[in-house]
Amino acid sequence: MIYNSMVKSVLIYGAETWSLYEDDRRRINATEMDVLRRSARICKLDRKTNEYIRGKMDAQDMILDDITRKQIIRYGHVERMDPTRLPKPEGSEPLRTVRPIYRTGVPLPSECRILYIFFNNYMY
Repeated sequence: MIYNSMVKSVLIYGAETWSLYEDDRRRINATEMDVLRRSARICKLDRKTNEYIRGKMDAQDMILDDITRKQIIRYGHVERMDPTRLPKPEGSEPLRTVRPIYRTGVPLPSECRILYIFFNNYMY
């Protein structure tokens, strides 16, 4: 089926390293159903349920189930790894802090001030 080989593989590429929030899960489900609905040539105005569309397209597994499965498999691989080998398991070394780009009250470098003046004078 083209859906499994082309669409699904592109949607979940690299999914084993993703941190999914509820909003991400909702968007992935919406994208999956949009692709299935369009493949089945069913308009939203037809008001067919997601289960009906999944049955018609013979797509019983949800993408989120596949993502979870891939994440569990990766977690097992990382747990069995030697701790000295890359990628190191999460939490094995402290996080590095990133310097903020601009802090309030700190003067801009001279190059930035020149660009700021240039854009303010010629953008009108």
